[in-house]
Amino acid sequence: MLFLFIVISLISCTPTSIEECRYESENISRSLLKDLEKVESLNDLIIRKSKLTKKFAILVDVIIISKKYGSNHQFDEIENKEDQYLSDLILEQFVRIYKIDGCKELMEDIQRESLHKLE
Repeated sequence: MLFLFIVISLISCTPTSIEECRYESENISRSLLKDLEKVESLNDLIIRKSKLTKKFAILVDVIIISKKYGSNHQFDEIENKEDQYLSDLILEQFVRIYKIDGCKELMEDIQRESLHKLE
C-alpha cells in the first residue's frame, strides 16, 4: 500500500511544463543549498550523504524532463539572473566543502550516479 502511495505521489509530482520544471529545480536547488550550508566537517557530509544523493538525483531528473520541452524556450533576463545567483551560491558551497579534508571524494561519490544520468 505504501509503495502504491509513493508511486502515485511521484507521478503526480512530475513537472508537465518548462515552467514547472524551472519551479521544481529552483525549489530543489534551494533545499540543496540549505543542506550544503550545514556541512562543516566530513562527519556532517557523511550524515547528509543519503539526503544529498536523493536531491541530486531529483534535480537531474527534472533537468532531463525539462529537455523534452525543448531547448529553444527562453526565460526572461530577470529569471536568468535569479537562476545564475542560485547556481553561484551552490558553487560557492561546493568549493567550500571541497576544501574540507576528505569531503572532495565523498562529494564526488554523492554526485556520481546522478551525473551519469546526464550523459
